[in-house]
Amino acid sequence: MYHSMKNKTCLRIGILNIMHDKAATIRRIRRVLSQDYPVELTFFYPQTHYTGRQVPAEVAAMMAPLDLSRVKDMDAFLITGAPLEHLAFEDVTYYQEVVDLMEFLATHQIEQFYLCWGAMVASHYFYGSQKHDLSEKVFGVYPQKILRSSPLLTGLADGFLAPHARYAEMDGQA
Repeated sequence: MYHSMKNKTCLRIGILNIMHDKAATIRRIRRVLSQDYPVELTFFYPQTHYTGRQVPAEVAAMMAPLDLSRVKDMDAFLITGAPLEHLAFEDVTYYQEVVDLMEFLATHQIEQFYLCWGAMVASHYFYGSQKHDLSEKVFGVYPQKILRSSPLLTGLADGFLAPHARYAEMDGQA
């Protein structure tokens, strides 16, 4: 089923945290993912985002540089969002690093979850979906459809509510 999730007492989840408010994002993710099941969370940052400049001390203190050799030991991986909707995917400095990560996750059959921009880039990469700017920001809490069961979704019913806020959407034609 999943490469290492059977009979585990603690799930290992890697998170590429590309949000601008890194510390707050880490706190929220820890609070949500640590409620009902023992997890080991490892937060990463994209190395290419800091090419030619120093990694800020607060980022280095909270997260590790993305290293695929460490990712291979994860049971699941989550890529967060970032306020990048108005940029073409290829114009994001760490786009290729995210593509390499998604390819690695798929090849090694590591369960994947994507939030916000992370979901947009995954939809673009895996399905060829195109991003379209919206005339105004969409925000609210909307029901979600579970398309495939996963042990990581235990306790969530189809139609669970999740917040959304964005200035772009993906086409559903791909």
